[in-house]
Amino acid sequence: MKTSAVLTILVLVLACSSPAVSQVNGQLQVLDGKPVLTVWGTHTERGYAQGYLTGAAGKDVFDDYIVGYLCGGVAFIYDYMRSSFLSNYAVDTKYVAEAEAAIEGMAAAGVTLHNDTLGRDIDATDLLVSNAIVDLATLMVEDVFGCSSLSSWGSSTAADP
Repeated sequence: MKTSAVLTILVLVLACSSPAVSQVNGQLQVLDGKPVLTVWGTHTERGYAQGYLTGAAGKDVFDDYIVGYLCGGVAFIYDYMRSSFLSNYAVDTKYVAEAEAAIEGMAAAGVTLHNDTLGRDIDATDLLVSNAIVDLATLMVEDVFGCSSLSSWGSSTAADP
């Protein structure tokens, strides 16, 4: 067999055996010393991009802050919070799809999804719980003030007054 034929077969085998990489509709930049994530596309495409580009940092926040600090590193406390979220909040399917895609993006970027305290991989619901952490605090303490930010422009705001 000719060397070029062997090389062609090897390239085809490697191409077919490597996992498919979804397009990343986003970019992560540092502007004036601050990280700025820009994503675009459908909810699923934006979620995948966010998970792929910032998944490691997000996983650290989940492990260290949500489970480690807020829940004191106790799985039962986190499970109670998660259960409270599932019992008290309804999430639109487009946001569930976005969170599921973020998990896929994290995995594609090589982020380890396993949380030692919980003894399992984190999932889309865990991301939604993390996003609602200030809201969940109101289940236990009245008048809790929290904040988050989201910026939209261009066609995303064209129909807004």
